[in-house]
Amino acid sequence: MSRDQIGVIVATVLAVAILALTPNRLWLPIGAAIGFVFALLVFRWMWLSYRDYKGAPAAAALRRQQILSGQFPTGTGAGQPSVSTCLALDWNIEDAVATLVVFNDGTVSLYFYPRSGIAGAARLENVRRAATPFREELERLRSRLTPASSFPLPAPNRLIFYLVAEAGTLSSGELKVDEVREQGHPFFTVEGHARQLIREVCRTTPGVPPLPNMRLKLTGASK
Repeated sequence: MSRDQIGVIVATVLAVAILALTPNRLWLPIGAAIGFVFALLVFRWMWLSYRDYKGAPAAAALRRQQILSGQFPTGTGAGQPSVSTCLALDWNIEDAVATLVVFNDGTVSLYFYPRSGIAGAARLENVRRAATPFREELERLRSRLTPASSFPLPAPNRLIFYLVAEAGTLSSGELKVDEVREQGHPFFTVEGHARQLIREVCRTTPGVPPLPNMRLKLTGASK
């Protein structure tokens, strides 16, 4: 809950309390003043929410670029990694692109383009356990990755694996989900580990899955 939402709730409670303790003859002017202030708070909250909504795609695009180029801001805040090197998966799920990130300090996050995300999910043991085989298998496939300096969004039902190191970013190139999920494909195992990790990350928040069609995609079905 944002500060503005909390402010609206507090203002409502105070308004009710003041009116309950005020003599009847003073209700009209005091009620009008309180209503005016309350309307301003609601308008401010709606405007800030709209501004954040409109600005989300640009912010998400910048965040994705920072992750895949190894320039993601580091820090000590909740869900913030202490290093920018990582392993990542870009997956176009039709409604949006999900970017799964396992930073080299153990931080696991799942971001979405054009908006929203689940940051810092690795505080839970089941997420940490699921991240280990994904990391190990993608590292094993390092020789199949090639240097990348640009990071276009994958097409629908396509995915791209990345290994982001200090020396630069390596990419699998765009892969078809249908083909990757065929037994014997070089990325078959790591894609399965990635789906399992995404499932565990999604379980850390209510309303799973966070994107339409994601539940179907995570079961292994694809178009």
